[in-house]
Amino acid sequence: HTRQVHTIMNTLDPEGTDLSCLARRRGLDVWDKFCVPKLGQKKLTGNSIKTYLRSLEYFFKFISKGLLYNKDLLDQTQKNSILKLRERLPDYRSTIHRRTARQVTTRKVDEAISRILPSDLRQVEASEQAQTAIKVLGLAQEEKRTFTSSEFLAIRDYLLVTTLYENASQPGPLENCLISRFNQATYSESTQCYTILVDKHKTTRHQGPAELTVTSRLYSYLQIYVLKVRPHFAAQGEDMFVKVDGLAFLPGTLGKRVSQYFLQAGIRKDVRVTATNIRKMVSDKAYEMSPTKKGLIHHHMKHQERTADANYVIKINAERASRALEI
Repeated sequence: HTRQVHTIMNTLDPEGTDLSCLARRRGLDVWDKFCVPKLGQKKLTGNSIKTYLRSLEYFFKFISKGLLYNKDLLDQTQKNSILKLRERLPDYRSTIHRRTARQVTTRKVDEAISRILPSDLRQVEASEQAQTAIKVLGLAQEEKRTFTSSEFLAIRDYLLVTTLYENASQPGPLENCLISRFNQATYSESTQCYTILVDKHKTTRHQGPAELTVTSRLYSYLQIYVLKVRPHFAAQGEDMFVKVDGLAFLPGTLGKRVSQYFLQAGIRKDVRVTATNIRKMVSDKAYEMSPTKKGLIHHHMKHQERTADANYVIKINAERASRALEI
């Protein structure tokens, strides 16, 4: 939300140092200089603009309570203008929704046509990037050696991408996975899998800690990475997946590595593969399962069933449509 509010303010007044740009012309600049140009030039979709306005509304809520801003940067007249603008923001969102409803329909049709399939994910293991990572992991297990930056990136990206898609996880649990929790992973005899708990992620407040479950094979690869590869680039720190400089990923940036990995591997060049696309694939498959199995999958993915049905299940499904016709 903070980044989005900054983007709006930088658009209204790139050289500004206070909050006055939000009150200018009784707040009309938000519509005239941000919403209309971004929409007209197709720099942002309607849904994206609505999220920006929602973030701005949250910020205004704090301003109304006298919180989270320097009162020297906003006089009472400007504050009153901002509070009146806050009352109009829902109308702005409604207007954008009506004007861009077709964009949503077009996106859903495009998603249905270009959806990610399980066969696409199976190509990861056969890719050159994966084979390189597995080869270097084998060498690391057998002998003491140093690693080049490219070898480190090959191993790290293979492990984080594989862990992410096997769990249909959001990037957050991977960003916040800790070595101490990895060492405390629980082994299940019945499935021969290890489960790593992650304390912090997007829906921790409502869903509790996230679980990253990996096969014994993948867990052994992760052990080699933690014990023999990662220390060459990050001698300290708890974050399991780090950058070449040894620092943790900034929040919200690890997902880019997922898309880049599929692009470099030549898998589904026709579409940008993201964690969300993968989650939509899994949710779509879960949609037709029994309530018990569906509940287990949604719990593991750390969202509610209604969230999946509203945002992840691809409603335009030719196979389901044909079955409905038969009925």
